[in-house]
Amino acid sequence: MSSNKQYESTMKKLNNLKKITISDNSIQLILKEGIGRIYWMTDNIIRFRLTFENALAEEASYVLTTTAWPDRLDNVVGNERSRISPIIPTLKKQQESITLSHGRTIITIFSNPFYIQIEKDGSIYHRDLPGKA
Repeated sequence: MSSNKQYESTMKKLNNLKKITISDNSIQLILKEGIGRIYWMTDNIIRFRLTFENALAEEASYVLTTTAWPDRLDNVVGNERSRISPIIPTLKKQQESITLSHGRTIITIFSNPFYIQIEKDGSIYHRDLPGKA
């Protein structure tokens, strides 16, 4: 067995999207193998967090100066940090995917296998490798 195939056989993967919900400030993803959250910060900044755990780790960043969520280090960063209201995209469900859109950006989340594609102005900017995400 080649080293790549051996690595692939032991690598954890997020493969099955079970549910997606939109709240006041984010899009929550429930997967068979873990969870995720998407913050659509601006037309040009979209933050993705994914984990194999049942909950995301507490937000604690001394690097980010703009957030759309409470952060444990807000008081450390102080006036250097600003909080914005995130964009809540339009959600459209299809049989094998869910599309989130706002302005000229489209995020397509495919359910099985789970992978994400990001388009802007009709060009693909990012696409996970299906079955390898």
